[in-house]
Amino acid sequence: MKKLLLAILLLVIPLGCPTQHTNFPSLPDPSASAPVPSQALDTDSGSAAICTRAEQNLLKLGCKDSMGRLLGGPNKVGDAFRVICQNAEVNSASMHPSCLATKLTCIEVLKC
Repeated sequence: MKKLLLAILLLVIPLGCPTQHTNFPSLPDPSASAPVPSQALDTDSGSAAICTRAEQNLLKLGCKDSMGRLLGGPNKVGDAFRVICQNAEVNSASMHPSCLATKLTCIEVLKC
């Protein structure tokens, strides 16, 4: 009985790992050069421009978060909102600057 159970387990459970997982997307090559956030900060187009407009709009509105911090203002270490926004865009973690740049009230900003 033990031999039969062992034989079934060996047939059902694959041994070892496949050499390539075809169900997963390929990971980027770590040796390839990644975009440097400072490169994105030097341009006046794309994310730099929209992040700057979002910052200006937020500061104009004077909205605050639940802890009383000014939205669009610098963070605790003094980094400007536009720099944080651009770094987020470069790293594919959008802060939705195009939405923030166009809102006219703090209630609308919170929906972004």
